[in-house]
Amino acid sequence: MTVQEGCDKFCTFCVVPYTRGAEVSRPVAKIVDDVKRLADNGVREITLIGQNVKCYHGEGVDGRSWPLGRLLHRLAEIPGIARLRYSTSHPNDVDETLIAAHRDLPALMPFVHLPVQSGSDRILAAMNRKHTGRDYRNVIDRFRAVRQDIAFHQILSSAFPVKPGKISPPPSHSSRKSDTLRRIRSNIRRGLERPRRRCGRRFQQRTWTSDWRDSRS
Repeated sequence: MTVQEGCDKFCTFCVVPYTRGAEVSRPVAKIVDDVKRLADNGVREITLIGQNVKCYHGEGVDGRSWPLGRLLHRLAEIPGIARLRYSTSHPNDVDETLIAAHRDLPALMPFVHLPVQSGSDRILAAMNRKHTGRDYRNVIDRFRAVRQDIAFHQILSSAFPVKPGKISPPPSHSSRKSDTLRRIRSNIRRGLERPRRRCGRRFQQRTWTSDWRDSRS
């Protein structure tokens, strides 16, 4: 079920802010009504989706903005709903209400899709991710502190164009950056040239350089 659309992050490899626009969230009341209707028709599992679902800030029944964690608490109260999931996420948007939801809600499945994109702080900065590898590991630790059996899935991007003619290190370099990343299920994807991406012009010269080999030590 879509609860949020758009993104305000403007990562240099991503077209979402240009194709989906700014972040918008559906009101809590409408989501609750839809989930109740699905539950009445026999649905037992709901996945909340959005381009950046952790940024959910829909209007609550009290007229205030509700974060994702509070929305999950409300949906868990609906009779018949046995399992709740959500996707996709950004590491910078994990607040304490979401951590508490994983601690307190048996219906919330112990799984988080949390793309890191790279294990290199230099490449993360070029991607405009606004977090470091240590920030990412701290988020993982916060989840595991309340739910030891929680599982994670990450995305690593290879061949990211740091600047014209110079390409980021292969994913093996990124994933070796920490033991935390090695213990997370990963999906490794190749950087793709797409219109309107801020990094698109850097793909004009795609040649491997030796600078990444120097950075491994």
